[in-house]
Amino acid sequence: AYALALAPGRRRVLAVEEVPDAARAAAAVAPANVEVRTGRAEQMALEESFDVAVLNPARRGADPGVLARLAKLAQRLVYVSCGPETLARDLDLLSAHGMRVANIEAIDLFPQTGEVEAVVTLERGRARTEWGVPGGRARTPWLGGPSEAVGRPDRALVLVVGETPVSGVVA
Repeated sequence: AYALALAPGRRRVLAVEEVPDAARAAAAVAPANVEVRTGRAEQMALEESFDVAVLNPARRGADPGVLARLAKLAQRLVYVSCGPETLARDLDLLSAHGMRVANIEAIDLFPQTGEVEAVVTLERGRARTEWGVPGGRARTPWLGGPSEAVGRPDRALVLVVGETPVSGVVA
């Protein structure tokens, strides 16, 4: 749906749709400047540059490899998310690859529920690979190395994505 809405006035729009029925439906009504590919973004050979890429991943978030590639190929990204935990993880990864948050909007598509969509606009900027923390500094783990956090912070906040044992201890 995003690709079809963005098509007017654009030279070329590439739509990647994971759900075959949705891809067929989009291709059936797509104007000539829209190319619809069926499959997961992780399996697509994306090597050309883009002015803007729009991502709307499932609640699991986007694949880290796809995010790293898009951060190199796109000047701007629009990330639509229904999962705040995976959005935080993915924005952290994108910042390590030089994409900076320009704007965040919350959109309540489902009134009377706790579900809210976040629409984040990112622009190319300086990669954020190191930052200060109370009592020291930390580095991003997204570039292939450890976080290298040093110092003596008085508290640590940890985002755990995945299952933890009943005891709450993360191994």
